[in-house]
Amino acid sequence: MKIVIIEDSAEDAKLLKQTLEEYAKKNGQKMSVASYPCPGDYLKAGIEKPDALFLDIDMPGMSGMEFAKKIRAENDETIIVFVTNMVQYALDGYSVDVTDFLLKPVTYAGVERGMKKVLSRLGKRKAFLVPISDVTGKTLKYLSAADIQYVESSGHKVIYHTINGDITEWSRLQNVEEKLPADSFARSHVSFLINLDKVKSLDGDTVTLKDGAANLPVSRSQKKNFYARLAKYLGEKR
Repeated sequence: MKIVIIEDSAEDAKLLKQTLEEYAKKNGQKMSVASYPCPGDYLKAGIEKPDALFLDIDMPGMSGMEFAKKIRAENDETIIVFVTNMVQYALDGYSVDVTDFLLKPVTYAGVERGMKKVLSRLGKRKAFLVPISDVTGKTLKYLSAADIQYVESSGHKVIYHTINGDITEWSRLQNVEEKLPADSFARSHVSFLINLDKVKSLDGDTVTLKDGAANLPVSRSQKKNFYARLAKYLGEKR
C-alpha cells in the first residue's frame, strides 16, 4: 500500500515514517511511505494518489484542515488520518471524513490503531465482488462493489453505472439488490439502487452523487427507508 505523510516538522515526519515502517515490518504489510513538508510540494510532485494520507493540521500556508477540505471538494476519497496536537479540531475532522486522529508525538500503539482502521476501510472498499452474468446465468466477470456508483433498472435489464463506465446485465433490480452488500446499498426509487458511499448530498427528493455522477430521485415510498439507511451507514463509518 502507498502512504503519504504531509508534515512541516522534519523531526515529526521522520518519527511517523519510522513508526509506520515498524508497523509494516511487524505485520508483514507491503508499504511505501513518502513524505512532503507541505500540501504544495505534494501536489507539485504529481504522484499517484496514495491509499492513505497522514496529514498534519498545523502548517504554515495551507493548513491540514484546509487541504483536507480541498481534497473532499474535488470528490477525492483518499483515506485521511490527521496527525496533530490540536485536539480541538477533532470534531471538525468528521466534516472531511477523517478515519482517525493521531496525537503527537506519535506512538507505535497509536499508529497501530490508526492502521487497523485504514486497512479495514480499504478492505471494505475492495473486497466485495459482484458477479455479472449473461442471459443464461453464466458469470462473465466480477465487478467490485466499491466501483459501483448506482444501478438503474431499464426494462428487462439493469445498468451498473461505475467509475469506469456502464455495464448492462439481463436481470432485475431485485436480483442485483440481493447480490450487493446490504449495509452500503439502498434503493432511493423503484428504478435506482445507490451505493451509499458515493452520496455527496441529499436535498429533499434528490440525492446527488460524488464526482458529478448523477442527480437521482428519492421517491415518496422509499424516502423514509433511504434516509434511515444512509444515516446508519454514515454513522457506522465514524
